[in-house]
Amino acid sequence: MKHTSLRHLITLAAVLALPICSSLTAQEKDYHLFTDKKAQSIEAALVSVSRDLSTAHIQRNDGKKFDLPILNLSLDDQMFIKDWLQANPIKSNYSVAAKFVKKNISSDKHKVSSARRLLSKKIAFEIELENKGKDELSGATLEYYLLVAHAIHAYPEPDPETGNPIWTVNDSPQGNRIKKRKLLKFKNPVSYVHDKVNVEKLAFNFSTTLTSKEVELREIILDGGKTLAADKVAGIIARLTDAAGQEIAIFRSAETPIQSIPWQRITQMPPGDPSGVRTTTPVNEQP
Repeated sequence: MKHTSLRHLITLAAVLALPICSSLTAQEKDYHLFTDKKAQSIEAALVSVSRDLSTAHIQRNDGKKFDLPILNLSLDDQMFIKDWLQANPIKSNYSVAAKFVKKNISSDKHKVSSARRLLSKKIAFEIELENKGKDELSGATLEYYLLVAHAIHAYPEPDPETGNPIWTVNDSPQGNRIKKRKLLKFKNPVSYVHDKVNVEKLAFNFSTTLTSKEVELREIILDGGKTLAADKVAGIIARLTDAAGQEIAIFRSAETPIQSIPWQRITQMPPGDPSGVRTTTPVNEQP
């Protein structure tokens, strides 16, 4: 259906109720006075809202149906539509697949002692989203948590003579624990990065790739190349929502620790300390 102003309403002979829209039956309609920004008004029932939240489909009491661009309506009408959507959420019929690929960004080595080296690596995840459904995905948001289980607490201190950094390392950070873990069951303290990313418009069978924020992993290496202790990626969990904020899907990377954790539990994690572990020295920070 084409958009129309309130001044030039187009009569439609037949209008199909689209399953991708949130809608009501005729018996459930309540009439509302819609007014655009030019002060032109029409009394009609709100029948449905397009999935991209750009268009309101309305029906007058004589049965005629019209499309109204939501941004052309008054602020009061836009609030009315927002409240209506909360009571009549759009049903999500999307089908989206996700693939996670870990990427090494950079690495650096530091001398800790005559027999030990500290390897510091920065990594990120590429998140590929593919629209496998026939409906175009528009206005979606991807929210994610990337978790790291720490086995090493390391920080630099300046050499009093040269000023060069001297690294101090504790390869048993959980030895600093003074309270039991409450939320997540990891062997070591956990940190995370969290972000929300807007997803570009995706047509059927098209894909897009997003890149997560970087995290730092540290590893203690002995002479000869043997690893003494190492931080590990606990996994990434992501939630995709449509333009109306309705959940489309929750995705998890292949790492085992993240598989059994519900999204709701992840969102309850304390900032900077998602495992509930309290340490005398924050992980990866100088005391």
